[in-house]
Amino acid sequence: MPKQRNTSIDIFRMVAVALVIIQHYRLFNMDTAGALWAGLYCRIAVPFFFMVSGYFSWREEPERRTAFLKKQISTIGGILVGSSVFLFIWDFAVGFKIRLTARNFLYLLLFNEPKFLFGHAHMWYMLALIYIFVIGLVVEKLRLHRAAYIAAPVLFAAGVALDLYLFSHGHRYACFTRNFLFDGLPFFYMGQLIHRKEGRILELLPKGRGLAVLAAAAALMWLEATFMMRAGLSLSRTFFLSIPPLSFAVFVNLLNFPAIGRGTLLARYARDASMIIYIIHHAVEDTVKYVAERFWGIQMFQHSTVRFILIFLISGVIGFGYAWLSERRAGKN
Repeated sequence: MPKQRNTSIDIFRMVAVALVIIQHYRLFNMDTAGALWAGLYCRIAVPFFFMVSGYFSWREEPERRTAFLKKQISTIGGILVGSSVFLFIWDFAVGFKIRLTARNFLYLLLFNEPKFLFGHAHMWYMLALIYIFVIGLVVEKLRLHRAAYIAAPVLFAAGVALDLYLFSHGHRYACFTRNFLFDGLPFFYMGQLIHRKEGRILELLPKGRGLAVLAAAAALMWLEATFMMRAGLSLSRTFFLSIPPLSFAVFVNLLNFPAIGRGTLLARYARDASMIIYIIHHAVEDTVKYVAERFWGIQMFQHSTVRFILIFLISGVIGFGYAWLSERRAGKN
């Protein structure tokens, strides 16, 4: 009997994409405690997405793992091309100018930084995924899984150190650490290792213990942020030491409670809808901002909570509509 799909992971995809929107546009108005703490905990969203990719990349048979990685390169590549066409058209319509410089292309190739192409940097994630899947193929071919698992925490620690160094020396761009190498590979291989050792992990951390670990990891994030504020350190960094344990704890609880939302339309379409929401949410914000200012003279940055709700709801309607149409088209073929 085939294993049932973990609907909790699919539901949390929607939660994670909401966290991404909050990270980009805030849930509460700027310079409030709510905005600070919401933005801080939202930082587990992108690590979660990389962990999901790593988790589902694992198969017991090497041939199936290789086939999966190749298929994902093709799939994500197609999504990247299609979404890029949409964003190019959108950016042209809103007057964004593409800045063709050697440095921008270098940042794109080395750090997955596409902001000069789209006006927003969020598409770095898809380019980073393609890089990671290609590296995954090399790991499979050379049988370097153990080395990849050892390298994961080393790369994360290097990202933390680089973040701190760049902040202290005033030469930091987010993409220097927010890229496939420091932000992507560590969490991808964390997710893959969780799948490989899932039985043992859930034996050690059943439901009660898993929830306790989640509470402890959330408290650790609070302690780290509190220490940083008292030490006068910036909370705008990409990396926090508590992100891996918090991301791990969230994932373990999704495995311990695998049936959240099972049988609902939300779980049925959440995976495909969340992808569309991620791609279009900046375009939706552009529209909300323009309409509010043009027709009512409202500056939406002064109404962060309402802005978030509108972006998420409108993007969600479009995303779920896309997922429903895709399912119907697949059913006819």
